[in-house]
Amino acid sequence: GGDSVELWGECYSIETTSINITLDKDETIPPEVGLLTNLTSLVVNSPTTSKNLIGDIPSEIGNLMNLTHLNLKNSELSDTIPHSICNLTQLTYLNLYSNELIGEIPDCIDELPNLQTLRLADNNLSDVIPNSICNLSNLSWANSWDYAYYSTSILYNNNFCPPYPDCIEDLINTSIKIWVGVQDTTNCN
Repeated sequence: GGDSVELWGECYSIETTSINITLDKDETIPPEVGLLTNLTSLVVNSPTTSKNLIGDIPSEIGNLMNLTHLNLKNSELSDTIPHSICNLTQLTYLNLYSNELIGEIPDCIDELPNLQTLRLADNNLSDVIPNSICNLSNLSWANSWDYAYYSTSILYNNNFCPPYPDCIEDLINTSIKIWVGVQDTTNCN
């Protein structure tokens, strides 16, 4: 009815504050997710053997103004990160690790002042990393070889082009940029 939303074969009341679901077949994120405006946590898991979350991240995700925790890792999400994600000003945790996302990190990323963890490693993101990322003073970064900590931010294994923002390029005169990690710069100028 009008007071519930169907997502992934389950009915959620519009009062729902938390969804943590593991998909058992290929599914997309329906735009209706944006109707669950009380959500504070959205976690969509794929089984370890298959990556069942496909399609793109709908711009309606930006309607979830109360979201503090968004975890869509280890899936086959493609296309770009929608700019509307910058509406999620309460967000402390954003995990899009290991997908097939392309394009750039939205410039407006610094509109997420509470962000502590940003996990974007293992995608096909490209272009330069916006300097605005340095305005996120609560982010904690992981070395590219020290990435196992769930709460640290990681960017390695993308196609990000130098120059990298000062706040995430730590080691002078070395081929491994400590926070940026290994990047495929083949298509950089």
